[in-house]
Amino acid sequence: MKSSRSQVESAKISEARKDEKKYGKTILEAHYYDTGKGIAIVEFENHKQIANRMTLGEPDVIYKICPLIPGADMGEASTKIGE
Repeated sequence: MKSSRSQVESAKISEARKDEKKYGKTILEAHYYDTGKGIAIVEFENHKQIANRMTLGEPDVIYKICPLIPGADMGEASTKIGE
């Protein structure tokens, strides 16, 4: 993915993302693959943080929001499958 931002703009956005109360907490910084796709893991406390984070993205970035499921819930669900 080719960025249309200048280095100054990119630096400002990187600095803004450090505001965890506004943009969520970055657990894993963005990692990009040869395919042009990438992944980042960000923890959000509310929908406003998600919206704020999305406003920082490139125009061609597609976000996929995936909730994390606590392990205890997964264990309970897997035992019900076998019943």
